Amino acid sequence: MWLLRTIDKQRFSITACTSPEGTTPEQITNSGYTTQTHARLGMPSEKLLLAYNGVEADAFSPGDGSTARAKFGIAEDALVLGIFSILNPFKGQAILLRAMLRILEAVPNAHLLIVGGGEMRGELEALAASLHLEQHVTFTGYQKDTLPLYRAIDLYMMASVIADALELLASQKPPRSAKAFRAIGRSHNLGDAGRKSIQRHQR
Repeated sequence: MWLLRTIDKQRFSITACTSPEGTTPEQITNSGYTTQTHARLGMPSEKLLLAYNGVEADAFSPGDGSTARAKFGIAEDALVLGIFSILNPFKGQAILLRAMLRILEAVPNAHLLIVGGGEMRGELEALAASLHLEQHVTFTGYQKDTLPLYRAIDLYMMASVIADALELLASQKPPRSAKAFRAIGRSHNLGDAGRKSIQRHQR
């Protein structure tokens, strides 16, 4: 089984081809953990194919994010935190919304950009309103072209147990978890990009 990944205008497609041996897997997984989980559930190993996620690094290169910020009414001097995923409990957007209260204590001009659609949008918007975060949170809904939004953020936030981070790494955006942001003043684990972002917005 071979996987052919192609990119066309930032759109990725995966084509599955039967191997020379003529075998075709029933499940394609993208991590060792997922493969092991399927095996524990009883799927034979010969029916599993592990194919790690990939990303076209050039397509997610760093660039100017001012256009995307302006589109969604986000100030140029804001510290923009971004999370890109479907809106469901597993991805932890609700946890991140509650963490924003602590983040804003340290960085008053922080802004959370929640990119993605899903059945929890109404619930998450109601939570943001109950926490009085309307001026500090933007829900973009589903976005076909996410490159401008990756360029618009300063830090990528991970609130889920498992998250795909290849696009943000290619965009040179330092990832941070909502829990770790409690120590926002100690940015030694952020790398150069993260330290500069924090220092710029704490002045």
